[in-house]
Amino acid sequence: MKVLVLTTKTKHHDYFIHRISKSVEEISIIYETKKNKFKFNTNHILLKKRNKFEEKYFNLKSYNKKFNNLFVSNVNSKKTIDKIKKYKPLIIIVFGTSILKKRLINFCKKIQLINLHGGDPQNYRGLDSHLWCLYHKDFSNLVTTLHYIDKGIDTGDIIETINITRQPKRNFNNLRINNVENCINLFLNFYKKFIRNQKINRKKQFKKGRYYSAFPSILIEDAVKNLKK
Repeated sequence: MKVLVLTTKTKHHDYFIHRISKSVEEISIIYETKKNKFKFNTNHILLKKRNKFEEKYFNLKSYNKKFNNLFVSNVNSKKTIDKIKKYKPLIIIVFGTSILKKRLINFCKKIQLINLHGGDPQNYRGLDSHLWCLYHKDFSNLVTTLHYIDKGIDTGDIIETINITRQPKRNFNNLRINNVENCINLFLNFYKKFIRNQKINRKKQFKKGRYYSAFPSILIEDAVKNLKK
């Protein structure tokens, strides 16, 4: 069963790929190298501390599997479509790229085209959903969602949602770790059903959530304080 992962080159994305590779027969990866630019600052010392905290958890030294990789400046490039033509995947999983354009979506009509979203798209579409949840003190929406991709932004039918369990030890530093573990479970649940020809439940979103851009650094301390409280 061929699976194509569209993502960016980060430790937590590579951790996700290596973890699912234990169950997936064949994986190929397209890494998008384009970085979003915003008119406001999105960096913060708390994010650097989180990244440092994650280094040990997302350590890949024990994983030595190699994959067929392709780097593209933009995931919507012709190179991506050419790769899909050649590789012929049955599933394409998107995890952390820029928005897929209509041309690419149309080309993938006969492929299971799915997306991992850190939040509930019925309330939080776009970027940094968990941070926006913390800022709004909306802890009930600290979830991870797997959904189909349509021509909207995070508006496709929902396949499954998993809560990020609230535990005394949970803090800002391990929030993304919990999200990635959810992503692994969500994808493997889908993959196992697909290869066994089992029914995959899907439900239309009950509303179109508000679209959020990247989380500005000026708000991060407030978001972290809300989580601690």
